[in-house]
Parts: sequence; structure tokens; C-alpha cells
Amino acid sequence: MTEVFISYARVDQEFARDLNTALQNAQRETWIDWRSIPDPAKWRAEIFAAIEAADNFVFIISADSLRSQMCGQEVAHAVAGKKRIVTILYRPVDHEELLPGLKEIQWINYPVLGMGRTFQRLITAIDTDLEWVRQHTRFGLRAARWESHSRDNGSLLHGTELREAVRWLEQASTIKTRQPTELHEQYIHASVYWEAGELERAQRHTQRLRRLYLAVGGLLALAGAAAVGAYWQRTLARELVSASTASQDTDPELSLLIAAESVAVTWPWGHTVLEDAEEQLRRTILASHAKLTLRGYEGSVNYVAWSPDGKRLVTASDPNAAKIWDAASGREGLVFPGNTSVAWSRDGKRLVTTSRDVTATVWDTVSIQEVLTLRGHTGPVDSVAWSPDGKRLATASGDKTAKVWDVDGVQEVLILRGHRGSVNCVTWSPDGERLATASDDHTAKVWDGVSGKELQTLRGHMKEVNCVAWSPDGKHLATGSDDETVKIWDAASGKELLTLRGENYNAVRQKEEEKENEEWAKEDPKMSGLLGHQLPFPNYVNSVAWSPDSKLLATAGTDETVKIWGHSQWRGSADPFWR
Repeated sequence: MTEVFISYARVDQEFARDLNTALQNAQRETWIDWRSIPDPAKWRAEIFAAIEAADNFVFIISADSLRSQMCGQEVAHAVAGKKRIVTILYRPVDHEELLPGLKEIQWINYPVLGMGRTFQRLITAIDTDLEWVRQHTRFGLRAARWESHSRDNGSLLHGTELREAVRWLEQASTIKTRQPTELHEQYIHASVYWEAGELERAQRHTQRLRRLYLAVGGLLALAGAAAVGAYWQRTLARELVSASTASQDTDPELSLLIAAESVAVTWPWGHTVLEDAEEQLRRTILASHAKLTLRGYEGSVNYVAWSPDGKRLVTASDPNAAKIWDAASGREGLVFPGNTSVAWSRDGKRLVTTSRDVTATVWDTVSIQEVLTLRGHTGPVDSVAWSPDGKRLATASGDKTAKVWDVDGVQEVLILRGHRGSVNCVTWSPDGERLATASDDHTAKVWDGVSGKELQTLRGHMKEVNCVAWSPDGKHLATGSDDETVKIWDAASGKELLTLRGENYNAVRQKEEEKENEEWAKEDPKMSGLLGHQLPFPNYVNSVAWSPDSKLLATAGTDETVKIWGHSQWRGSADPFWR
């Protein structure tokens, strides 16, 4: 999300640039389109998405902006989305000529006030009802995602977030400048009904267990017999096995805890374990590979990267916040701006981040001070990667290109063109000789890092490819997609080796028991490994990253968490990827 979207006519660009600079100097995140000849058919979706993700829509009024077809479309989209609109009169116009939706808004009169007072009034307008407006944008984006996923229940709000949404909706009558949209209301109401149904089912289950407890308590009081106590414990163990089985596909970590309890409850009675409980515990241990879950965000976690020494992780998330974590304890450390991509320098002393504008920013990791900014893309920069030698940076953008930059000279040295959609991710091979990119066009590509020549195109995903990562030896690639899979590829041939998904676990486990890793992988390259990312958007993996020693894999998801996985657990000490 951004704070301000700026709409303007091209002839007013100088004033728009001054206003944008002033806002950025005041630490306000902006989105503005600098393209001189916009193509509505090509860029409309991108611009409309930026309006939807912005808290405030600022429109610069002049005779030219009122005549501009694109400005008119931008205003209409902001009005339809019930965005907070702030208007600045730059050059005099007749009030009656204003576009629909603007006439009732009192403009900030720049010719009368001058730049200083105009900017102060703009800041005051932006900061009015700040938290409520941010929630308007946040819940609006969630509602839009729900709508785009055919109103699937998995995209609904729940728990604390749902209670926040209900309170936000109740406050709407006190906010005069902005109201919820019909989609806002439908989304929150659907979430309330869904959660009520879930609560009712949970209460019925709880009542059934309570009746069972009371009945067993009465039996124990009357009989006082060990046999009765053992019977009760076996009954409870079966209940726990059932609960563990029900949650195994959606929450492996919870399933494992419940399975362990199902074994523990029968042990005091004769030191025996219910066979079904023991078997379920074994299944959950095999199914759950998450070593640690990092929590603390209130939005989708878009990117994760390991520090060169493997002791820390850095993440980028919505809202605009990058964080450094201790990889062993999961303790949260420094926080700084960045919500689409992050990358460490080789010595771990610098970080580079992107935040959905057309730039990338390099930071000092000790002082969190800005070191330099890279400018040159014409679309949002969604990914950034540091070369292994620390001398170059690669960036990926919505303008369908990736670029390579010389850090010391702060100049662009290479452009990678070939994708037919936004480039969502870029990463260097461990030797620094190749680059890999992932795109909305459902593919990933491998490039020569010196010449920019395309070497491989990886095809197989059914939806947008969000992320791509190299194995430490540079022989394999992992890609994550909106099709809810992670794929492993041979980097030299472009051949797909494995697909990590949720529905094939049992078949693969049976093959594991029958054959060695190489044999079953060749016969059926379908493997479940990364079950664990949760509601509100199950299984959407935005980013994957191997630790420097290749023993751990980190994933970032739309469920507002980061998970660290130990792949050595997947088959004893064997390595199913690299053997």
C-alpha cells in the first residue's frame, strides 16, 4: 500500500515532480506515473491497481488535466472506489468544468497559497483520520482479492482481523470524507457469517467433549477402577487422533501437537499407547517439516532473504515494513521501509529494498541510513538481488524488464528483455555468471549475467510465477507460483524435477518406503513438503530462500507469516534434491 497516488496532466509535470519530491522528503510513500506518452490499453490495469492500493488520491487541477482522458479515467476509478480525494488547483479553471465527483470537494488553492502552505494543507488532509483511511485501503485490497478468487471462503477475514474490520465498519458514520464501498461491506459481512458458522461447529464439538468428560468423571467416581480410567483415556485419544487427522492438511504444526497429546494421554494407564495414536503421530512427523514460524506482520509477507552468515533473515511485507529476524530464535530486530523485495550485500553490512515505486534503495544495516537510490525503471520495482561479488545489483520491474546496475558507479549496465508480463523476481546464480527471473507470464527464465542472453525458459506453472531461487551449488532452481506449487528445476536443461504440493503426500510417502530417493523421484516427481501456510489465503507462497549452508528453506506467504523448513527431515539425513 502507498499513502498518495498523484494524478496530473503531462504539461503539469514540473509541479507534480516538486510535489512528489516534497512528499517523499516528508517520508510519505507516493505512486506517480512519469511516462510521457501513456498507453491506456497497456497501463490501465497497473494504474488502477496503484489507485486501489493508495490511501489518498491527489488530483492536480488544470485545464489540461480536466481534458485528459487518462486523468478522467483515474478520477472515475478513485470515485468508484470511494478513495479519499484531495484536489490541488494548480492553474485556474471554471468550477463548473470539474470532473464528476470533484465539484463537492474543496480544492487547495496553489496560486493563492504558494507551495509552502499548499503542502502543509495537503499533509493535514492526508493525516486526517489516518488510521481509518489506511484500513479502508487494506480491507479494500483484501476484498478485491476475495472477489478475484470467486469469493472463496479461504480469503475471508477471521479472528482479531475480523473484529478490527467490524469496528472499522462501525466507525464509517463518523468519517465524512470517505465511506466503505459495497464490496467492503459484502466482504466483511461474508466474513462475519463464515466465522459464526465455524464458531458454531467448534462449540458443538466442545460441548460433545464436555459431555464426555462429565460422563467419564461420573464413572470414575462410582467405579474408581483403573480399567474405567484406561477406557476413558483411549476414548479421549481417539478424539484427539480424529482432530489431528482433520487438521493435518491445513495446519501440520497443530496436527503434530494434537497427535503427540493423543499418545501422551494413554501412557499413564499401563504404559501402553493406542495404535491409531502412534500411527497418526508418525504420519504428522513425516508431514510437518516447519522448524520455526515468524509472526508479527499484519499483511502479506512478500519477500524473505538470508544473511550471508545464515544467522538472520530479512523480510519485506505489506504494510511498508522490512524487518530483520534472528533465524534461530525468531526474535524480531530492526524495522525499516520496504515491502516488495530485499537483498543482503555479501558482507552483510548493506541491504537493498524496493517499495512499489520505480526505485531501489540501499541501506546501511547498522544505522539504517540510506546509502544510495537506483532510478531507471518505468514501472514498479518488485525484486532486487545483489551479485555474489557485491559489485552489481539486479532489479525486476512491472515494466517487463530486469536491469543490472554497477553499484560503485551507480549506473545501469544491462537490460534483460523477453518476458511478456511483469517481472516479479530476479536472482543471481551463486557464481554470479547467470541470472534467473520469474514473471506474470507463467514462466521463469535463465540469463547470461554478462551479455544478457536468454539461456533457458522454464515452463510448467499454470499461473503467475512469483519467486525463483538458486540452490547453493547453482545446479537447481526453485520457483513459487500462484498455482499453489513450488517446483524444482535443473538449471542447465530447464527440466522440471519435482513439484511440491499438498495433495500427493500419501502416494509419495508410500514410494519413499519402497524405493531410494533417485528411483521414486524419477518415477513420480510429485512431493509434498511445504504444507503449513494458513488462512486467510492458504498455500500462496510469495518468496522462497535457501540458507547459505543449504540445510534450511525459508518461505514467505500471504498468511502473514514466514516459515523455516528443515529439508533434512524429509527423509532422514538424505537430501532429496541434490543427491
